[in-house]
Amino acid sequence: MYHLAHYAEELDVLLVCLGNVELDNCIPLNLAEGPPVWPVILWVAFQVKASYFHGSSDIDALLAIIESQSQADRQIGLWKWDDADEKTLRETFTSQDGEVSSWIERYPNGWRDYIGLLGSRDWLRLIDLTRQTPRRRFAPTEYDAGIRLGAIVYWTSSDLPSTPQVPTPLTGFVADILEIPDDNVSEGLPQAWDITTRLVNLRSILHTVLEFSKLEAANPQDHELPKTVVDIAIRVDIRHICAHINGVVRDPGAYQDLLNARDDDAQQLLDLLQDLLDYPHLDSAIRPVLWKALLKLSKIYGLHPRILSIPDLQLTDQVGGGGFADIWRSEFHNETVCVKVMRVFNAVDIETLSKAFRNEAIIWRQLSHPNLLPFLGAFYQEMNTQRRLCLVSPWMISGDIHNYLKSNPAGLNRLTLVLDVAIGLEHLHSLNLVHGDLKAMNVLVTRSGRAVLADFGLSSVVMHSRIAALSSTYHSGGTTRWQAPELLQGDRRSFASDMYAFGCVFYEITTGNVPFFEVAEAAVLWHIYRGNVPQRLPEISDDVWALMAECWATEPVNRPTAKDVIARLSAPPINAVATDAASDWEPEYPSKFRTSLPDHALSHFMPRE
Repeated sequence: MYHLAHYAEELDVLLVCLGNVELDNCIPLNLAEGPPVWPVILWVAFQVKASYFHGSSDIDALLAIIESQSQADRQIGLWKWDDADEKTLRETFTSQDGEVSSWIERYPNGWRDYIGLLGSRDWLRLIDLTRQTPRRRFAPTEYDAGIRLGAIVYWTSSDLPSTPQVPTPLTGFVADILEIPDDNVSEGLPQAWDITTRLVNLRSILHTVLEFSKLEAANPQDHELPKTVVDIAIRVDIRHICAHINGVVRDPGAYQDLLNARDDDAQQLLDLLQDLLDYPHLDSAIRPVLWKALLKLSKIYGLHPRILSIPDLQLTDQVGGGGFADIWRSEFHNETVCVKVMRVFNAVDIETLSKAFRNEAIIWRQLSHPNLLPFLGAFYQEMNTQRRLCLVSPWMISGDIHNYLKSNPAGLNRLTLVLDVAIGLEHLHSLNLVHGDLKAMNVLVTRSGRAVLADFGLSSVVMHSRIAALSSTYHSGGTTRWQAPELLQGDRRSFASDMYAFGCVFYEITTGNVPFFEVAEAAVLWHIYRGNVPQRLPEISDDVWALMAECWATEPVNRPTAKDVIARLSAPPINAVATDAASDWEPEYPSKFRTSLPDHALSHFMPRE
């Protein structure tokens, strides 16, 4: 999950961005292979630290620091190395080019002048003090080395003048995470902390670094620490927090402690998980772990991450309405957004709807795909003394696909739009998610002409609240025409029912007509029960009709999967081509939208006493 090469790159960036100093009297080392790599890293980091903070930079000063460190630091093994470390680090940090003239040339350019400051005798002194075979480990070698490299990055950039908010060096932080029993662990991180308190306060460390980053950006003349170093610190912090959470959720006892959290602690934990999920460099292996934990804890706590709540958004222009919501266009922080105002007015109904929507909102918020509409957040709007739930997403200027096709009849490749829909649906299914209400009204078109799926999951929210009873459209023309026969008999929505609905959307895009357009509303249910399919029209080719008909198979197991449909659409004789990969929004658009606001979740939080 955690790759040592990432830490190697970060340490290299740190040293390069701090810059080189002019050095004289460089003394070459008279050893064929040079000293072990970990002493080299310690020496170079120490030189960078000394040059920045104007401290003593000779070898005696570094040896004195190592000898004076606390027992906790020795237990972590920050200064120590063994043969396994040497093998791993040498493969990562040194060039394997056999043509170099000196061992020093195997190291990054920014390191070489520092390395040349020491002669053989001093290298031997440093090696003798730091070698420990075997060295005690608290994790597999690669991850353990990554922890210590992260600690070195923090140690190198700590002790800045006039910056009391810079976090404690990572040695104490790591000791606390690994639960190393020692009275000398970093000040402010008492061993009495339970799991919940530890995670809440780990968020405090991340918050402090972020606040320092803002301070540095606002007053660059007052701070010498480059932003790159702050970014490295944040990245290292987040990796350690994720590693800790991963360990907690795999430990039934520790996980139970999280499940028992309440009130502000519970809210802080949900906010932490969403903050991590929003981080653009989050390791893909940890994402499903955090997502699953967020969903479970949110349900137990009866809360949602505060980042999903959008404050102070004013409705400005009502543009239409759907089966169970009114649609408004609004401006918010220089963004044009779509606000879907749910048609629920009774306070009990609103509470029921909110509980049902909480899970779907968390799921929708994590999705990022070119063929899925991003979810930006939700809020409650007071309208005529009534409180209504509002859902916010980017404004799609081209509207839904049905109106888009009516407004742009000439030159459109309708099969491209069909393939876009299939690709979006396949992504949802790959995440084990069912759309549940697929129809042309819930397929929007971006500025670049890409079809994107919207309102996934909302149908299940409606079905589990009294909102469905308020909407005759939901029961009749609005959704019934797209429902698979088994749903009308009480079965649960499934991938197969999504594929039936996809066939109906395929029909809409190809013909411009809703399914069973020739049938009166009262007769639609009868036709679906009987296993009848929409009427074939002349514009539907044999190959396209065959694929549609498979999607409408009476038995769910006989319908193709979304992956099958994509393959069939893309291959001869249909030969559909997906919309060009021009991006309508960045993958991190939802998180960037929220974190750009002054009330981002991190600003709500203060470290616990």
